[in-house]
Amino acid sequence: MEFSQERNDALNFLQDHPLGTLSTISQTQKPELAAVYFITRKDFSCLFVTKVGTRKFKNITAHPSGSLLSYSEDLLYSVEVAGEVEIIKDTLEVAKAIESFQEVASARHAQYWIPPVSQLQAGQYAVCKLVPAAVHIHSYATDLDSDALPRQLSFKP
Repeated sequence: MEFSQERNDALNFLQDHPLGTLSTISQTQKPELAAVYFITRKDFSCLFVTKVGTRKFKNITAHPSGSLLSYSEDLLYSVEVAGEVEIIKDTLEVAKAIESFQEVASARHAQYWIPPVSQLQAGQYAVCKLVPAAVHIHSYATDLDSDALPRQLSFKP
């Protein structure tokens, strides 16, 4: 498969699978994980919403490196985006991001669904952006009889 097709497939996968695991570095230099809903832009940057009192926000302010992984058990396919996390401060960009998250939530879930981050008593909302330095794709055979080898591809967006 051609590289540009793999890249497009990875972008489409992230856009179709907006739930992932965000890895950040804790105050004690240990990795910590959190499940987050995210929105992926065409440049592979990923936006997510948190609150200022969460450990992930505290980790980001102390150590802005992060990695986000989305995985499909059915497809045996994953995409990881790794880079630096920025806290979005521009009010127009924040408003657009919140609106996009509302659209994603309403399209994916019933009317009664409440996003997990909104249930936390952890202060004000914050919109963060993972700026990609690298994207890693892993694809494995879904058929035991397949001779296909696992495919792994990494690139800088």
